Amino acid sequence: PHTFNNIGIFSIQLIVVDANGCRDTLVKSNYIKSTHPIPNFNGLDTFICDNVSVPMTINLTGESPYTILWDYGDGTPNTTQTNVSGSSSTVLHTYTTNNTVNPLSVTVTDANGCDTTLIRQMLVLHPDPAFTVSTADSCGYTTGFFDGPRIDSINQWNWNVFGPFGYTGPSALQDPTFQFTIPGYYGATLTVTNPGCSRSVTRDSLFLVPGPQGFFTYLPDTGCSPISVTLNTTILTGTYDFIRWDFGDGNLSETPSPGTSITYTYYRDGVYNPRALIAYTVNGRQCLVSDTNLTGADIIVSTLLSVDATPPLLNIADGSRDTLTAIVTDPANNPPYSYSWNAFPGTATFTPVGGLGSVVQYTASGSNSYVVVTVRDNSGCQAYDTIYVILTPCDAGIDSIPNVFTPDNDGKNDYFYITNLCPSSIFHIVIYNRWGRIIIESNDPYFRWDGRTTGGTEASDGTYYFILTQQSRTLKGWVELIRNIR
Repeated sequence: PHTFNNIGIFSIQLIVVDANGCRDTLVKSNYIKSTHPIPNFNGLDTFICDNVSVPMTINLTGESPYTILWDYGDGTPNTTQTNVSGSSSTVLHTYTTNNTVNPLSVTVTDANGCDTTLIRQMLVLHPDPAFTVSTADSCGYTTGFFDGPRIDSINQWNWNVFGPFGYTGPSALQDPTFQFTIPGYYGATLTVTNPGCSRSVTRDSLFLVPGPQGFFTYLPDTGCSPISVTLNTTILTGTYDFIRWDFGDGNLSETPSPGTSITYTYYRDGVYNPRALIAYTVNGRQCLVSDTNLTGADIIVSTLLSVDATPPLLNIADGSRDTLTAIVTDPANNPPYSYSWNAFPGTATFTPVGGLGSVVQYTASGSNSYVVVTVRDNSGCQAYDTIYVILTPCDAGIDSIPNVFTPDNDGKNDYFYITNLCPSSIFHIVIYNRWGRIIIESNDPYFRWDGRTTGGTEASDGTYYFILTQQSRTLKGWVELIRNIR
């Protein structure tokens, strides 16, 4: 007999030699075929979970058809597959007992009755997701310390901490730490994974973050400047001292309890993220906790409209006039435009030229001031620009009032009048005789007295007294009327 130790097809040669030394040879080509099945597990993990249906695949090389005997090693009935053709075969099996090692045995027999047995140790072990948590309360926040399990060959931890107003806090650390600023109850879900499977646990209301709980909203959240936004807080639980508003543009304000709302105007274009902090007192110490933003969106202030006022600097005499112009730039092309002109401080007169309001005649009065032009488009968006006005006093002329005139029609010094006065809407002069009777009165800054009364009769020679008001000054004086000079 001869044993073939290798798989293959072999030729046989027989040589016969007799007693006389004669010989003969017989050759049988491809006469012997030696077979042996070669099974191989395909990606079968030896680390598996209990009560999970596991697909088990074995690759096959050899002479088919095959007979395959599966012995799962856990006391359950074996599985026999017959007449298996092809290069692989798969069965499903569920191990039900945790923390066990089961010797999986697979015997493959080929068409020639040759067989091979493979054995693999199947470790059944599910991870336990049990965890612990501790907290430390501080003023305005609570720190949560989470401790993940360290058993069952766990190599992955996936946390999802949840709390009020949809709060979620993910982490892939074994022992994460979270800081919570929103008062209320918090819970967590932990999913742990070992080389074979995963397990999850969810625990609600693990701990309470102390403090008043609330949320805030605001409207509108989009518009052109200036935009007035109303922010409103709703307090759900607890008491509070005040609400501190952070408007996101560098400005803060506070609303004392029991107030819950505020209206704020944004004047500059930009994107703003407002915040609300609720102040409360714990053991004599004032703390702040975050109010939850339920609106969510940023406040977007944008204006395409712009205006340039000219001239940017104006030197003008008190009571005089000049022309001011507003030039609008509007890529959105959203007419009609309305114009508003104002002076701060002081008083002034603006007379539109042409009826549109973009060009005005400006009459100065008072003191140095800023002229502000406001332009509004068809959608209500506004733009501003400023002119700085330097005002020259217009009442200097009343310091040099003549005190003698001779109304004798000789063309010399025939009128009493005041020179170097600017045009002004505030001018008033009253002339009296020595007995206090009004001789003539006028509001005309270009007033010239020819020595006649209001009725047109000639006033007699003598001394007359006047009270003059020009802009902000009032002056009392006298003038001598002389008709005949010898």
